[in-house]
Amino acid sequence: YSEEVQEKRRWAMDNIIIGTKWNLHDMVRRFGDYEQYDPERWNPKIIQMFYFPEIDMTFMVNLLEGEVATWRTGKEYR
Repeated sequence: YSEEVQEKRRWAMDNIIIGTKWNLHDMVRRFGDYEQYDPERWNPKIIQMFYFPEIDMTFMVNLLEGEVATWRTGKEYR
């Protein structure tokens, strides 16, 4: 990864924790376009996955709470 991408990933890892309020607009501003998809193991009406290719990270979001449930590097987190 380029230094810029590494800095963005580092920022995400340092600042986005379980329970962080989800702000999609801010995430797009910081990390660019995303892919949203349903998880295989959880109710997609409650949990949604947001993958940001620019930083190669996926955020699992609890839509009912409006919070990050967890995150991981890479795309697949089902």
